[in-house]
Amino acid sequence: MSQTTLSRTGHDTDRDPFLDLAGRFEAIPDCPGGVVEILGLQALATPDRPYLRVGDRSLTFAELDQVVASRADALRRAGVQRGDRVAYLCDAGFEVVQLLYAVWRLGAINVPLNIFLRGKPLEYQLRDSGSETVVVDRSGLETIQPLLAELPGVKRIVLTESDTDEHGLGDIELLPFDQLVGTPDAAAVEPVGAADPAAIMYTSGTTGMPKGCILSHRYFHHVGREWTAVLELGGDDILLSANPLYHFGGLIPLMAALVSGIPLVVEPVFSGSQFLPRANEVGATVSIGVGFLSVGLLSQPEGPADRRHSIRTMMLAPVSEQDRNRFYERFGIKLVTDVFGQTECTLMACSVVDGKHKPGGAGRPSPWVELAVLDADGWPVQPGEAGEIVVRPKRPGVMYDGYWNKPDVTLQTWRGLWHHTGDLGRLDEEGFLFFVDRKNDAIRRRGENVSSLELEQIIAGHDAVLEAAVVPITVPGEVDATIKACLVLSGTAELTVEGFAQYLNDELPYFAVPRFVELMDELPRNASGRVMKFELRERPNDPPVWDLEALGLLRTRTNRRD
Repeated sequence: MSQTTLSRTGHDTDRDPFLDLAGRFEAIPDCPGGVVEILGLQALATPDRPYLRVGDRSLTFAELDQVVASRADALRRAGVQRGDRVAYLCDAGFEVVQLLYAVWRLGAINVPLNIFLRGKPLEYQLRDSGSETVVVDRSGLETIQPLLAELPGVKRIVLTESDTDEHGLGDIELLPFDQLVGTPDAAAVEPVGAADPAAIMYTSGTTGMPKGCILSHRYFHHVGREWTAVLELGGDDILLSANPLYHFGGLIPLMAALVSGIPLVVEPVFSGSQFLPRANEVGATVSIGVGFLSVGLLSQPEGPADRRHSIRTMMLAPVSEQDRNRFYERFGIKLVTDVFGQTECTLMACSVVDGKHKPGGAGRPSPWVELAVLDADGWPVQPGEAGEIVVRPKRPGVMYDGYWNKPDVTLQTWRGLWHHTGDLGRLDEEGFLFFVDRKNDAIRRRGENVSSLELEQIIAGHDAVLEAAVVPITVPGEVDATIKACLVLSGTAELTVEGFAQYLNDELPYFAVPRFVELMDELPRNASGRVMKFELRERPNDPPVWDLEALGLLRTRTNRRD
């Protein structure tokens, strides 16, 4: 595979740049093998070309290819086999990227988990995936250790940090990362095919327990190709990412840089004050992030450094129209904000650099999918009418291969030969997509999707709680939704605000902990017994409603993994 170079000499003002997207995509070479085969081809084509940089450490394509072979051999000798699942509970970093590729080389399956998971949600995803190996940093080890007695399937833990302490893991083998050094032996590894599973990525579980999306090696290659085409990545680009690798948004830059043969700089943690100075330091020209990054950058004090960078384009979504305009005027960076996708299909609709933009829009259907908006009976609605967004692929590898261990859910989601997104939207007369609302009961908080059902189940697990309902509410000055929990007590145990806050902090990731808690005699219900959450959203949050933030009982940004 040769390095991909696409023209950025400017678009003909009389031609819609979106029409060139399919051609740019098809111009990128395909690969019939697994992800690591792409790495090997890039190592042969441009061995000395830098690929991965984290902090002050970096590897070329050839160096990473050799390191991955060594790590893979060490994992194989430790017992990791083809088809095994390897879970991750650690920050993005130099070690994690090496292990991702090493697992792919073995034909095993990566299972990135949200680093803020704890308690029952974490136990569920480890048990459901059947992961025998878990990669952790020190915080991840402390989080998983109390659960190991309930996870007999876990056989080994890889620790990404140097550590000589005794952790009392019993029969579970502890493998320090710096000791995972083997003898590269390609002949000992069975070739991995494009259709083989590469990862299981868990959804937020908006209608029940989280579902694991099965993603093939071909899917990852497709993701690299589509984003290379959308962002017009070329040989002179350097890609910068501060997205966590437990989100697919963190794996997109990894694949885009791999496919396009360009350097990738990974920032394990986003910092609004340091992002642009870091971009300037490394010479970054393109960045892929989430919409919340725009808030972090715009909230910094204005100054000369705002234009002291080399970034030409950033993908950030969602971003309000006001912030989109402010961002370009202040930083001079063109934003690609009109996109719509899920883990199941990362780019169902999109816009392109310098392409037509509609305020509030999500772009147009991508050339590699067929997208429609259907009513409750499965019929297409008229332009401008709202319905459920559905999609199906035009070529192999565009979408996921089903949900792990959930064939019935897979069939239901694919009813009528369409993948049903669970999201409501509308198409206008020109074919532009507009997102309307989430069909399922979910809450967006701190850039994360929170399942109301799962959150309510965990809250109701407290001895003093009979039932619970959670709703998103708007608080003046807050960027996104704040969560409120309405409780009916069982009367069998005492509930104190301090004790309940401790329970929430112990059992939930920081972004899912409700700020407001209201005790009620009963929850409002309709004739069918459903909780009328619109009534809960309209209730005041004045005392006696508990405000856990005002009481200093919520984890802060500095201790959110404690």
